Amino acid sequence: MKSALFNYFQLTLGIFGVFALFLIFVGLLMLAKKKNKFKDVEINIQLMNDIYKKNKNKILETIASPKELKNIRKNEKLEKKKNIAKEENLLEQKKVFVVDFVGDISASEVKNLREQITSLLSIAKPIDEIVIRLESPGGLVHS
Repeated sequence: MKSALFNYFQLTLGIFGVFALFLIFVGLLMLAKKKNKFKDVEINIQLMNDIYKKNKNKILETIASPKELKNIRKNEKLEKKKNIAKEENLLEQKKVFVVDFVGDISASEVKNLREQITSLLSIAKPIDEIVIRLESPGGLVHS
């Protein structure tokens, strides 16, 4: 009889132990999820024109002879001198902002997207455009 009671006691403690571990695990997950809600939104800005110029220069250095490359650089300098007045009006020109958004099934990155768009809208002018490149696998009904 004592061994049956002891086995019952061990089984009960085992069940409570597993339940306690489960609660601790769920609590840690909730804490980790809360920490992610308050992280700062990071915005990376790249000037696409600079990227295209670098790529163009790499291609020209590969395919053009030194004499051709020298002539191309000379023409670029002349064009740059002509366009100095146009560059002064750079702030007045239309800008296109591109936002890359990679979502997940639980919609955990929506806050970051909202913050990025709000930041862009605060500086964008009526002539500017915002393009959102959205990559998302879908989502849950409640999210």
